[in-house]
Amino acid sequence: MLRMSMKMMGKRMLTRPSSSSGPFVRSGTWNFTLPPQPCSSSHHSFCSESLHFNTLDDALSRFNRMLCMHPPPSTDDFARVLTSITEMKHYSTVISLSPQIDSFGIPPNVETLNILINSFCHLKRVNLGFSVLAKILKLGHQPDTATFNHLIRGLCAEGKIGEVIRSFDKMGWEGFQPDEVTYETLTEGLYKQGPS
Repeated sequence: MLRMSMKMMGKRMLTRPSSSSGPFVRSGTWNFTLPPQPCSSSHHSFCSESLHFNTLDDALSRFNRMLCMHPPPSTDDFARVLTSITEMKHYSTVISLSPQIDSFGIPPNVETLNILINSFCHLKRVNLGFSVLAKILKLGHQPDTATFNHLIRGLCAEGKIGEVIRSFDKMGWEGFQPDEVTYETLTEGLYKQGPS
């Protein structure tokens, strides 16, 4: 895949995706590729360090070091880094990092896939969030209430109230109990939609 280097920023290189970048990259977004850094062989050094990052560069540097560790950190450790990046509202970055985790043979779990769904929904790409739901099911994982909450929030943001109601009903059919977040999201989405 041919990519044009646009700018070197600290420890990450900002590149523009080609038209064949794959399903996770939306046309017109930026990819982050991390240059090689010295690898650590100590998993224990990762576990003892804090996962609070002040900048995106800090989080990306940690992510890159994690990919080089032998043995690699757990999927949950990667989920913590992705969550930190999500809290900084760098949703496109989370989307571009997720396939890198897969390519290193680190299996996704419901938590990492929920983070991906959340990122797609914040970028108003809920259709891709539903694709990740299909991946959850294909991998034999069970979606949870958070999965549906992210999708419902994404549908509300796109004004698709009919689909919101169907997703809410599906939650009940699948045996998931809506929680406080579900009801708040529904209430807010219906309020913003206004009377029909």
